[in-house]
Amino acid sequence: MKRRQYDVAFKARIVLEALRERKTIAELASHYEVHPAMIAKWKKHAVGSLPELFSDRRDHERQDQQALQEELYRQIGQLTMELDWLKKNLACFPLERKRELTEWDHPRIVVVRRCELAHDYLGVDAEKVWQIIKNNLRLRSTMRSRRFSAGHRSSTIIML
Repeated sequence: MKRRQYDVAFKARIVLEALRERKTIAELASHYEVHPAMIAKWKKHAVGSLPELFSDRRDHERQDQQALQEELYRQIGQLTMELDWLKKNLACFPLERKRELTEWDHPRIVVVRRCELAHDYLGVDAEKVWQIIKNNLRLRSTMRSRRFSAGHRSSTIIML
């Protein structure tokens, strides 16, 4: 058996009559052929929603708008930074040259995102990128700990 669906205007009319209390819920239910529990539920919902009708919606909308704007500015900043990183690393060079130019230890793009970008734009396996980044970090750490002089510092970086 298919459940009956009632439109909003019908529910509102019944709830208004129930709020007026000229008839009991049972009388309304028999008159409109609706179960009394449904009328009670609609009435309870309407009474519970009344405070929202009189609240200052503009404040809520303003707060929601401000939160959305802050999130969008954050995303714009992140995407601009990533785009700059990609432009720097993916200039008009062949794939091998692009791989050589990629700055794997960018300080402001997290490693996971660098792996995703390299996979998406360079076609390189993300796991391989992660291994390269780890190896480069270890190599730099080792080089710093040995305290090479500026003239003898090795710039050997593991590439793809």
